Amino acid sequence: MDKKILKLCEKYKVEADLIDIEALWDNSITEAENMNLFEGLIEGLSGSMEFETKIEGDLKTKKKSVKSEKEEQARIELDNLRKETEVSEKEFEEALNKIKFKTTDILEQAFSTTKTLLTTLIKSKEVFGLILKGGSGIGKSYTTIKVLKDLGMKKGKDYEMLSAYTTPLEFYQFLFNNKDNKIVILDDTMSFFNNPINIGIVLSALWGEGKRQVHYNSSSGKLKVPTSFIFNSKIVWCINDLPKGLSSVKSRCFYHELEFSYKHKIKLFYEIAKIKGISLKVVDFIKDNSDELTEDLDFRLLMKVNEIEKYNKDCWKTIAITLLGKTDNLILLKKYLAESTTIGEAQKSWCEHTGHHRATFYRLKHKI
Repeated sequence: MDKKILKLCEKYKVEADLIDIEALWDNSITEAENMNLFEGLIEGLSGSMEFETKIEGDLKTKKKSVKSEKEEQARIELDNLRKETEVSEKEFEEALNKIKFKTTDILEQAFSTTKTLLTTLIKSKEVFGLILKGGSGIGKSYTTIKVLKDLGMKKGKDYEMLSAYTTPLEFYQFLFNNKDNKIVILDDTMSFFNNPINIGIVLSALWGEGKRQVHYNSSSGKLKVPTSFIFNSKIVWCINDLPKGLSSVKSRCFYHELEFSYKHKIKLFYEIAKIKGISLKVVDFIKDNSDELTEDLDFRLLMKVNEIEKYNKDCWKTIAITLLGKTDNLILLKKYLAESTTIGEAQKSWCEHTGHHRATFYRLKHKI
């Protein structure tokens, strides 16, 4: 009997362990009737198992399909990134060639907002200050002075600059000496914001009910000017950074941030080189030996490399290279992006090589 049932299990590809013969065998009916019942049961189990196998197979196929789809999306994303980078680099080189050999208005465009706000400040009867924020050496002070000179204004008579460390007493006296209808330029004055007295003096100079009256009380006997005066001039502040918590100063001024990308800076370098008679090979050298992570990539760097080239014709590149330097991490990132089939693969290789976190990878990738 068991053999017949085992043959049925083999026929319908059902595991025999699933059939409890003793429990299912009915002694009240004939063997033939029992065998018919067992065959129906085993056939039913076979259909059920095929369904389960089909479901399992469908799930595996679906998972495989989803995985393939994700891999394909990753490949497409990487291909798009490569194409965008190629197009960007091509456009960059075309723009540089145009700047090298033709007159462009790139400098005018770069500082157009700064110029507009400066001229507005000079005319304004309601706003008396302008804050220009940006990294060192990107033209805040230079542009300010140039605009004033282009308007026919003269240093000492129409504007004055303070660019060194100053105490509150010295600052108060400086404002008093330049209180009447001048543009006062404060250029990266060191630790200025660290002193609350300085901030109080500035707030009084920028805003007042009707007239802007500035006060300074001192018992030292060092004060050589009146303890209060009416300030009728305007202030242009050129700063690298505005500390948090100084919204009261910012709210009383026009405010503009000068920020340039790496490629924008290189374009400006070529334009400045033409204006100042600097050899374009100096800018070529800077471009070929710098990247998005090069520190202190500013207009002063251009002047420094130019001076090195001017007085060291035989070895200027060896000396100048110490001021630059491409970042190895960024070079490796570009290398792995070029060699990998997906961004995820490039990220894994780069992190293993550098020891940096994946977040750093994506932050640098964003800079390309």
